[in-house]
Amino acid sequence: MNNPVLAIDGGGTKCKATLYDHTGALLAEAVSGPANLFLDFELAKQSIMNAANACLLQTNSQRSDTISIADVILSAGCAGANIKTAATQFNQWKSEFYQKFVTTDLHISCLAANHNKDCGLVIVGTGSAVARFKNNKVTQFGGHGFELGDKASGAWMGKSAIKTALECLDCLHDDDEFVSMVMRTTKCHDGQEIISKYAKESAATFASLAPEVFRLANSGNKLAHRIVAQGANYICSILRNNDFASLPDCYIVGGIADALLPYLQSQLGFSIQLADTQAEYGAFLYAQTQP
Repeated sequence: MNNPVLAIDGGGTKCKATLYDHTGALLAEAVSGPANLFLDFELAKQSIMNAANACLLQTNSQRSDTISIADVILSAGCAGANIKTAATQFNQWKSEFYQKFVTTDLHISCLAANHNKDCGLVIVGTGSAVARFKNNKVTQFGGHGFELGDKASGAWMGKSAIKTALECLDCLHDDDEFVSMVMRTTKCHDGQEIISKYAKESAATFASLAPEVFRLANSGNKLAHRIVAQGANYICSILRNNDFASLPDCYIVGGIADALLPYLQSQLGFSIQLADTQAEYGAFLYAQTQP
């Protein structure tokens, strides 16, 4: 395989892309919009193309022999790719790429984190999921989507904060500090305004509240700490109940990984660490395994 590889890490908030040459040398990087194949395939497809064009523009500005889409192998690790209908849509996409492969964002993150060796992986970004990578097979836990799960994710934490603030306004909790944080972060003034603004909002919008939930939890606020602790308990329960301690390594990645890690480490009897390799490199490694 001598073609350059466009390696994609596609999530619910953004699409991260790295263009590698056939040896794995980095040529260009770009970030575009959401790329969850199941939630909105057309948007995901556009985000991938936007990232591809941005990478090619960077690369071609520095070389005499230009690279086109038709020269590039697309290797995409995307949220939602575990849903059969979404993977089918991707495979039926009549793109201009030389070849295209798809797998889950969990799979490429496992490949990147431990360089194709057995490991456990926790993803906590806009959504959440846990994976066991053993004998080159990925077993997924959680990752059921914003409406049905994704507990401990940024979106879940943001939604929990909104619900808790509304309960405060209904006099179920007495915490002006928490309500003030939600009002300030959402730019709302009362409960009705919150409901009007957030009743039909996207997971990514809810996830934008997560940093403030962590900030308040770390400062000692009981309601914020309860939300974070519930998320951490959920992840720890999955790891314990599925014997992740028997794996040689366990990693955590995603937009709120740094913030959640201390809460996990305080409960687990085994080590979990931040992954230090970009998930897109896992997509590059995945392309190497394809016929």
